[in-house]
Amino acid sequence: SDSRRKDILVSELRRCRLLMASQSRYVDTDSAALRDTWREGIDLMITVSLSSDKEAESTELEGMMDRQRSTLQGRNCSSP
Repeated sequence: SDSRRKDILVSELRRCRLLMASQSRYVDTDSAALRDTWREGIDLMITVSLSSDKEAESTELEGMMDRQRSTLQGRNCSSP
């Protein structure tokens, strides 16, 4: 169901948020600006995810999440 997908998305966003916080001491100054921007984006996505029931927005958020994740992985900030 759509609410189930939203729950999964929000939990994934929160997991990534925690991962990023735990890695903050490992990133260089250049990556720090990216990380802060990404953190703000995650907070925004969580808010939108919780307040929206639209299928299109969920799909869009998932796409954004994938892009952000690949950007961070490209910056040596991938999951352990």
